[in-house]
Amino acid sequence: MNGKPVSVRTESGVRRSAERVCAPVLLLLSLLMLLYPFLHASATIRSWNTPALPQDWPLNLGIALFVGIAGMLLLGASWRMAQRAYGFSRSPNSLAKSRNPR
Repeated sequence: MNGKPVSVRTESGVRRSAERVCAPVLLLLSLLMLLYPFLHASATIRSWNTPALPQDWPLNLGIALFVGIAGMLLLGASWRMAQRAYGFSRSPNSLAKSRNPR
């Protein structure tokens, strides 16, 4: 460009707008990933004494648990991203203190 450094406000504004789009999408994805192991366990329990139960159900259950753990990690990262993007606090007490300073 013209050799001038990009101002921090512009870069921060672009990053914040990207976080405002990505944070809700990642939160939704992580919640779906957390729901998957429960749905899988429910299906396994329903088909326990039937011929519909696959022979490799332990492997499938392990994959479901792995997806759930990845969902937990993604939930933490997307929650932090949403905090930065929307400016809300982690604890309800700090929000109450900021509204009612003594």
